[in-house]
Amino acid sequence: MASPAFGRVLAHIAAKFGGGTERELTDDEYVAASRAANDGYAAVDGVEPVPAPDTRIVPVDAGGVPAEWVLTPRSDPDRRLLWIHGGGWVACHPVDYRNINEVLAREAGAAVLAIDYRLAPEHPFPAGLDDCATAYRWLRDNGPEGRARARAVWLTGDSAGGNLALALMLRLKREGAVLPAAAATLGAATDLTGVSPSMVTRADADIMVSKAGLDRVARLYVRDGTPLNDPLVSPLYGDLAGMPPLRMHVGDREVLLDDTLRFVERARAAGVHVETQVWPEMIHVFEGFCHMLPEGRASLEAIAAFLRARA
Repeated sequence: MASPAFGRVLAHIAAKFGGGTERELTDDEYVAASRAANDGYAAVDGVEPVPAPDTRIVPVDAGGVPAEWVLTPRSDPDRRLLWIHGGGWVACHPVDYRNINEVLAREAGAAVLAIDYRLAPEHPFPAGLDDCATAYRWLRDNGPEGRARARAVWLTGDSAGGNLALALMLRLKREGAVLPAAAATLGAATDLTGVSPSMVTRADADIMVSKAGLDRVARLYVRDGTPLNDPLVSPLYGDLAGMPPLRMHVGDREVLLDDTLRFVERARAAGVHVETQVWPEMIHVFEGFCHMLPEGRASLEAIAAFLRARA
């Protein structure tokens, strides 16, 4: 059974993301509405996800990509985690994920670099992915407090950020670059063709994401004619052999549920070590409410332990 605060979170999400008007909006209106809904989305009933007093937020230029370090007293500057945020490729910024990144920084003992990659539709594919690649390369050789080469680098992301994290590893693999020691995703969108069975089976249960919305953001994100089954757009269709150890979390109420489960199946078939956890009753990226939901904190702690064991 979900924790007592879950009902408050559901009501908050329904108010923020409900309405069912997405097909009636123009693309410009849809993007504006998405950005407005995601602005401060984790504040429920006025309860803000305020970082602990001992957490430091340090703005930084990551090789030309705006970013911020999230640092706690337990953050080892030589163990670095690249966080790629979600928001459907069209919305959100690092500030929206400081509560998640604080938990990861503290529990994984890492310096978290949260990047503000360029958003569609103003900057469509592959601009955001290019920024992720730039920041990843910068992170390997540049740490907080003037530190140089990292001892360990991990890669994490949620939703569209999970998509970008997986696509980034496929791109790095193609280029013969050094891959992260491990990676983790939360509610990742792995298949923009929209054929995962849960697009139908979880349609009524998911109050935050819909197939129609995913189809819309896919069209806003990919505008150069690249097929939606291209591996850098839909990592599910990539050559997954040689990927680093992965941990993938997803809520049971998500239309993206099978995006994770299908990816896990294909990765394991390719010989990749993958751990997965489906969280009963949980919604899309419930970890964003880790300041209220014990389930959200537990999910992040499990991911942090997975990463920490692969330094």
